Amino acid sequence: MRVDYRGVRLVGARITGLLDLNEATLDFPLWLDFCRLTDPVYLLNGQIKSLNMNGSNVPAVVGSRL
Repeated sequence: MRVDYRGVRLVGARITGLLDLNEATLDFPLWLDFCRLTDPVYLLNGQIKSLNMNGSNVPAVVGSRL
């Protein structure tokens, strides 16, 4: 799948379940603005160009080398 270089933006989304970005490589920005996540975000050993969770409700962020 190809993603536009400007990235992916979710606004006001409810994200249920684990958001597992472990070992992910995202060459584009990811915005989760004013979203509600029911479970933690995992960011272990990944490479993400930019992650913005402005105004989002997240129970926990588990990561390394952030």
